[in-house]
Amino acid sequence: MLPHTVIVDFAVALLLTSVACEVLAQLAEEDEFRVVATWTLVFGAGAAALSAISGYAAYDAAAPTGAAEALVLNHRNAGLVTLTAFAPAAVWRLIAGGRVPERNAGLYWLLIAVGTVSVVVTAYLGGSAVFRHGVGVILDG
Repeated sequence: MLPHTVIVDFAVALLLTSVACEVLAQLAEEDEFRVVATWTLVFGAGAAALSAISGYAAYDAAAPTGAAEALVLNHRNAGLVTLTAFAPAAVWRLIAGGRVPERNAGLYWLLIAVGTVSVVVTAYLGGSAVFRHGVGVILDG
């Protein structure tokens, strides 16, 4: 299995690109941005699911303790919020034929907003766990 640190980069990049393209599609009313927004959302949600799976494996291997463990658990919980927001949005988007769903569009945008904030928080917490606490860092010595 690919390491969590590789997979998660795809999830973050694809999901944030999707949101940016969706905003551009709304402002410019260009179908090309909608197409990119749809597929980056779908593949980003898939990468988020793989990130969650690989994150559980990485947690077991790293076995953090103390403050680092609390940080990693918060990172995990924020990641689950990210997945819970973006996965249904991606399915909904596919069902709507690659467009923002007309029915309950406000709920769709709420999922996107929550997912966007959550992915940023998740990335920050994951980075803090690695770069401030050394979680998952292998020291050869």
